[in-house]
Amino acid sequence: MKRIVVIAIAAMMACVSAQTVSAATQVEKKNQPEDQSVTFHKKVQEVKTVVLKSEGVHCSNCAKKISENIAFEKGVKGLEITLNNKCIKITYDAKKTTVEKLQEALRKLGYQSEVVE
Repeated sequence: MKRIVVIAIAAMMACVSAQTVSAATQVEKKNQPEDQSVTFHKKVQEVKTVVLKSEGVHCSNCAKKISENIAFEKGVKGLEITLNNKCIKITYDAKKTTVEKLQEALRKLGYQSEVVE
């Protein structure tokens, strides 16, 4: 019997303390100004596309080698390789890389390239 009374008293005390915390939270909310706007700054990307022509790109292994390496260059967003006309179309963030850096990465793989207008 004593256990039941002790449990009941503990339950009532827990409810009272929970109500007190809830009331204190509501008072804090009332004291805060209404106009609380949160501003999120999204990074602005400057996405550009360049088409490079490389006479050394002649088979699917060349295309695979380029796609596996250039796709991981900083700023590269997309990559398309066309074997018929030996062109590499790269979409990139101009704030993170340049055409010259992309050409240098291709040169390191063994492919000379020139920009197609």
